[in-house]
Amino acid sequence: MAQLDHLAGQMSFLTDAAHLLAKSAPETSAYLMSRRNALLLCHDTPLSDVQRQHVCTSCGHIIVPGHEDALKVEAAAAVQSKTRPRQRLSPKTPKPPALPTAGSVASSKERRGASKTYTCGMCHRYTKITLPPAPAIVRRRPKVAETSAAPSSSASNPTAGNAGAEKPQPSANSSSKKRAKSRKAGLQALLSQAQKDTARKPGLSLADFMKK
Repeated sequence: MAQLDHLAGQMSFLTDAAHLLAKSAPETSAYLMSRRNALLLCHDTPLSDVQRQHVCTSCGHIIVPGHEDALKVEAAAAVQSKTRPRQRLSPKTPKPPALPTAGSVASSKERRGASKTYTCGMCHRYTKITLPPAPAIVRRRPKVAETSAAPSSSASNPTAGNAGAEKPQPSANSSSKKRAKSRKAGLQALLSQAQKDTARKPGLSLADFMKK
């Protein structure tokens, strides 16, 4: 435990001193960082990708892209499958066995992601770091089972459809006909009542006019 604490103290001292002398004494700063890298390797601690992007593994120079250092990003090349042209065969000739094409061989290889290349401005050596590939895009098809379940449920229960068909809703024409019939019946009742009233009243005879 004490050895690890001593190592951590040395690492922090060399890192802080190298960053303080990066502008005023770049050679001394690179030497301190190279000693830091060597100290890590002596304790079987490999440099991570983050540390390799920050410090040159050859000379110990602190890499600052755009300030005497260069950074180049290369995108992952898409693998395009190349299929052989189809040959027309007569019905009698047997079909030849399928041969592996260049596209199938290329697709079987592991996909690679983008890469970053850092060029040191002091020793002009480069450090290449390969990034992991992006996850493959999964395209999901829409579910068809839910849409097909609706017609199947209606077909399995035909009585419900027949019951709904046996009860037609009253239309506007039928309601208007009913109102016309009721008005006609009311008029006929009024006419018959008027005829009865006139029949009950006594009429004037010739004797009534002679009396006057």
